[in-house]
Amino acid sequence: MLDSSNLMRRATAESFIEDVMRLLHVGVVVHSISDALDQHREIWAVTRVDGPYHDPSQCVNVAFAHSEGPVSIELIEPAGQPSPVDNFLKRGGGLAHLCFEVDDLDHQIAQARQAGAVIASAPKPAAAFGGRRIAFVRTPGRMLIEYVEAGPPTNAQMRNARSLKGQDEQADPPGRAAEGSSNGP
Repeated sequence: MLDSSNLMRRATAESFIEDVMRLLHVGVVVHSISDALDQHREIWAVTRVDGPYHDPSQCVNVAFAHSEGPVSIELIEPAGQPSPVDNFLKRGGGLAHLCFEVDDLDHQIAQARQAGAVIASAPKPAAAFGGRRIAFVRTPGRMLIEYVEAGPPTNAQMRNARSLKGQDEQADPPGRAAEGSSNGP
């Protein structure tokens, strides 16, 4: 027998997933960004690294390791004590979250809550994304999801798009910040 509450929950979860299809990065907690890059550069086929970026509001440093393709690996290290990643590191670190870029952050959070997720970190500007807001939710299955609000393409996204088209590296268009800016990955 079908339970209507289960059907409603499933429909809500499916709409939640449909609105979150732009996987941006996979977050990995590490003791040291540079050590992790040294150990994993070849395994992850890293072609470029953006950062590190210091995020004082989260008390972490992050860097983005890119390979050929649209999804990067965000390396997250503590930047002082206490850091929200300390307990995760005590258990060995590793895969921490999936990050999805969304057009409407507030709407996405409302949908996630309707699907049973709880807010782990309310929306706030992030240094690594040029001040675009991010938020974290924990799904009913205890998975940590980060949402970053969509914004204009970053320098890294523009370079990646050019390289996927087979074009040579070009100068950033007028008005774009230089490498290492707070525009993010």
